[in-house]
Amino acid sequence: MKTKGKFIQLSRNEQIGFMVIAVLILLTLAAKAVIKQINMNSEPVDTALVATLERALAQNAAREKQVEDMAEMSFSFNPNRISYDSLLLLGFSENLAKRFINYRSAGNGFYNAEAVFKLYGLDSSLKKRIDTLMFFSKSAAQENDDTKPASNELATERASTFHNTKKPDYKNERKPFRKKEHLTIHLNRTDTSELQKIYGIGSALSERIINYRNMLGGFVRPTQFFEVYGVDSQKIDLKNVTLLADSQNVKKVAINELDADALAQLPYFNNKQSRVIVNYRNEHGDYQSYGDLLRTKVVSKEQLQQLIGYLQFE
Repeated sequence: MKTKGKFIQLSRNEQIGFMVIAVLILLTLAAKAVIKQINMNSEPVDTALVATLERALAQNAAREKQVEDMAEMSFSFNPNRISYDSLLLLGFSENLAKRFINYRSAGNGFYNAEAVFKLYGLDSSLKKRIDTLMFFSKSAAQENDDTKPASNELATERASTFHNTKKPDYKNERKPFRKKEHLTIHLNRTDTSELQKIYGIGSALSERIINYRNMLGGFVRPTQFFEVYGVDSQKIDLKNVTLLADSQNVKKVAINELDADALAQLPYFNNKQSRVIVNYRNEHGDYQSYGDLLRTKVVSKEQLQQLIGYLQFE
């Protein structure tokens, strides 16, 4: 900085420095004014409200911790008797526990685990967790008619958890498995009442089976049972059924004596075949064996297999 007469002469750098200082001073004054204005417009902090919010947050955190602790508890229970608080101990949410109780209170009992698992909102992890804890000591109808559980049920269930109470014997509570009775059906001696013991056979079908047997003269093979109209292996349960065919008393047909009309009455012959067979016999003599029928050209090998056991050549 130099003096020139009565005036002070500043260098270029000094001029820039003074300008910067002036700008900073102005900015500082403006900031103070803005802060003062903000403080004037702002409302005082409500300390009571802050304290209430802090307490609510603390209570919520404690509730979440309680729910987490509850989810770790396990004890056996009857779905038709368990209380709301006990459901919470098992890890049910409040809404799910209410839905559970409301469903049961409406008269909808739980007959088995599958009925419980159908409850809306029950996720797979909770299903897996309670699957081995449930037991059903009575029918759901009996459970719903019983009085409500005592107020100390929760304490009892908690005690069972900490004292390692044995789980109920599920095997003894279940109904004993009754094995299906095995049936042995002698097709040539059976009647309609015995045939109706086979699942899928009613009165009409049983009569049809007997009529077919009479028309044949008896069953030679058990597989002929399926030749009866209406006998369907997909609809009739033969898992525990044994079919037997005693061919000793089957009525045989004298192939060398019957005329065409009588021969056509047999299930395995039609009118055309009967006429050809009789004409061939009249021209070439009596049939001596089943193989002779193949010479007529109207009897196939498959049909011949069906005829075996029904023809008499003497």
